[in-house]
Amino acid sequence: AIAEFVDNSTQSYYDHENELRSLDNWSSLNIYISYKKDEHGYPYLEIKDNAYGMNFKDFQRAIVLDSRPEKPTRSEFGMGLKTAACWFGLNWSVETVELNSGKKYKTTVDVEKLSRTRDEEITYEEEDCEKSEHGTTVRIWNLNRKLFGRQIQNTKDKLRGMYRVDLGSEKIKIFYN
Repeated sequence: AIAEFVDNSTQSYYDHENELRSLDNWSSLNIYISYKKDEHGYPYLEIKDNAYGMNFKDFQRAIVLDSRPEKPTRSEFGMGLKTAACWFGLNWSVETVELNSGKKYKTTVDVEKLSRTRDEEITYEEEDCEKSEHGTTVRIWNLNRKLFGRQIQNTKDKLRGMYRVDLGSEKIKIFYN
């Protein structure tokens, strides 16, 4: 499931590699996977990247169920982010800003509330930001799945194997905690 988020980050990078590599401060796509505890001691999972980010249309597609990408990608069925986030936890948020847009979008999804109300509207926030900002952060809490012991090493090993070509190119780096 974590690979779904990494797929989104790497696809964003490859779709906009030239723009990102032309940035003065660019060295590589960095994907940070954090499994930590919040201030109350509850675990959460966060995946943060410095990829190109999403415009509003892509942001909407990423959070609305059964919305498929316009062109085939590493996550071609359009359910990757949503399915993976719901698999991991009962609450999740997506925050993104597309390079040079100056607009940051954020939404929070409460899976239990959606299943009770069958609400088809998901609210979002929009705020101005620096045009130089870019990237996406997915945070998941009230976890259904917890990572511990050998699972963590197995996850790292699987990601290392799945993305060995990307990692070997040194254009992409994946960090855990």
